[in-house]
Amino acid sequence: MGVLAMVFLVTIAIQNVISQTENVSINTSDDVPTTTEEDLIEIAKRFEVDEYEEAGDTIPMMFTRGKTPVRIKWGKGDYTRKEQKKIVEAHNAYRKGVAPSSSDMNEIVVSIIVQSCKNIADLHSMMQLHLLTIFAFIVSLYQVATADEDWSINPDEPPSTTEEEVAKRYYEDANVEPQNDLFLRTTRTQWRGGRYSKIEMIKIVGAHNKYRKGVLPSSGDMNELLWSPALAEQAQAWSDGCYYEHPDKTQHPDYRGIGQNLYIKWLDKGGRNPPPVTDPVDKWYDEVKDFHYDINSCNRGAVCGHYTQVVWAKTTKVGCGIKFCPTATSRTRSFENAWLVTCNYSPAGNMQSQSPYKSGTRCSQCAKGFCMKNLCSRCKPNEKGCVCNMVCNNGGKLNSKKCTCKCANGFFGPACQERCEDKNDKCGANPGWPKFWCGDARFPFVQEFCPALCGQCKQ
Repeated sequence: MGVLAMVFLVTIAIQNVISQTENVSINTSDDVPTTTEEDLIEIAKRFEVDEYEEAGDTIPMMFTRGKTPVRIKWGKGDYTRKEQKKIVEAHNAYRKGVAPSSSDMNEIVVSIIVQSCKNIADLHSMMQLHLLTIFAFIVSLYQVATADEDWSINPDEPPSTTEEEVAKRYYEDANVEPQNDLFLRTTRTQWRGGRYSKIEMIKIVGAHNKYRKGVLPSSGDMNELLWSPALAEQAQAWSDGCYYEHPDKTQHPDYRGIGQNLYIKWLDKGGRNPPPVTDPVDKWYDEVKDFHYDINSCNRGAVCGHYTQVVWAKTTKVGCGIKFCPTATSRTRSFENAWLVTCNYSPAGNMQSQSPYKSGTRCSQCAKGFCMKNLCSRCKPNEKGCVCNMVCNNGGKLNSKKCTCKCANGFFGPACQERCEDKNDKCGANPGWPKFWCGDARFPFVQEFCPALCGQCKQ
């Protein structure tokens, strides 16, 4: 679920016009008035707030509605700066000590201002408070799930992908990057790209493949995931931007056909505690609890797209990058002292209306036939651990040397598991996918979705 930035306004009465009694605290009403984001913006306008600083340190404020973050300077109210900080510390002391204890209590982090009121009449009409002075604390809410302030969240669902985008990736993968650099697990030049070390890259790939081979129900067509230096460089560039949002493909055409998962951990002052290298993969996979394979659906209000990308069977490559950001931003908020991890995938998962994988006995429906460690692999028959687990259905015959099936009339697919009929309305349509695309390497999805159009089997 996407986590949106929230902004609270805390108003504090310092003096009462009528009462002269010292050391007495009162409430102006039985109920504390609620304040909306619109109220907050109006107050800032009345204070004519433009640019601010806090004790020499710039502290970004998510009081922006998509604009540049506002920055605040300590004001010259009756409280000293030390007293102002104590006020916030007192709030947090009581917030963490509530009984019964709270599992979702947010920490309040001071990011602004103490200002003297210039126009009491305006504030009276807007806030309905009779105050000589108000203190407006605009605070960024940092969601804290553990005592170590070491929690990560996911942004909104990763973007979905079209058949055309994925086809473009298949074509570019086959022609742009050297094959031996991509797919030979034994080559030394494979483990490069981005800022992760070789050992960390191996751990990231291992974590992905562990989850991919362990899906339930089991998958018959799950590909082994391999490291891509090109994807790692691309992912590193995205992390370096310290922007916690997925790219807009209209502005970043190089991301068409590329899947992406993002992870952030913040409040690590000084950047001395990067997240465990496999923690992002673990967090993304945790979304499995909200995903229902049988109906290819996610629980209402939950996010599952990061999980489905991790276990998308047709994805074959991954590359990741990591960056410590003094300030990372999203469309709605900022994250102080944050570690931003980006993993890019090719071909992309999350294709519209498709399940992440086909259920079945492991490696029983591998497009390329061979299997290694319960994952479909481009391994060679003479490689140690490279086996053929292909099972041909519906009268298909197995070629054990090539680990491929020759299907009987009326069926198609790696394991002859599907009836030969077009499965997309675009097959042969105008506009759509013309028949001459069947033999074009740039459009492999046409043969997959239009077997009848492409003459893959007799009807």
